[in-house]
Amino acid sequence: MADKPAAMARVSNKGRLALGFDADFAVFAPDEAFVVDVAKLQHKNPITPYDGKALTGVVRRTYLRGSVVDSLTPTGKLLRRDVRLAAFNTAPTAQAEALLRPCVDVQRWVDGIVSARPFASGQDLLDFARHAADPFTPEEVESALAHHPRIGERPTARTTEAAMSRSEQAGLGPADASLAAALADGNRAYEDKFGRVFLIRAAGRTGGDILTALRERLAHTPEQEEPIIAEQLREIALLRLQGVISP
Repeated sequence: MADKPAAMARVSNKGRLALGFDADFAVFAPDEAFVVDVAKLQHKNPITPYDGKALTGVVRRTYLRGSVVDSLTPTGKLLRRDVRLAAFNTAPTAQAEALLRPCVDVQRWVDGIVSARPFASGQDLLDFARHAADPFTPEEVESALAHHPRIGERPTARTTEAAMSRSEQAGLGPADASLAAALADGNRAYEDKFGRVFLIRAAGRTGGDILTALRERLAHTPEQEEPIIAEQLREIALLRLQGVISP
């Protein structure tokens, strides 16, 4: 009555009274009788074939996540069936890998996630992906960076990865000429110093924010930049992964 429905709905924190689960339970009087009154039902559509009938068993009180449900204050959360996650969980290995690779082309990361399927929720998948293949090796970082365009230069290719990059850099355009020139100069200076493309999670950042970060990171040593680049690569991968699995 609880554990199986929670499993069917893929709600991993419901269905039992145990450590790590929500404190959902009801105080129930099994021998108490009542008469069904359709006008008192809490259903969205108060319709029932039992109107006027005497039934046995009364719920005295209901607790949701440890708090009493008063039938007045909305406390529920929308549960959405994650169709894309279900498809990913059951996809053939090659297809599942193809879904992940545009997020970041690091084979260890892809293999680790695919082999850990199935995931109970999108959040479980993201939590696992955050630490999969951690840390990325310098060789993996360099290989993955080859797929990333310069900041401010939105790719025109018709690939999934290019479409993701265009979406992430949507906040940069249309940039004014001085900002675009400053970003271009900063990109060149960064590449001259570090021998690689400047990488930053562009989603949610303005061109000015990115330019400030670029200038700050130009003052770093190569040793200081290594963990930052790897962290930004992973953040971009997680952002893209969330888009892949979200309905």
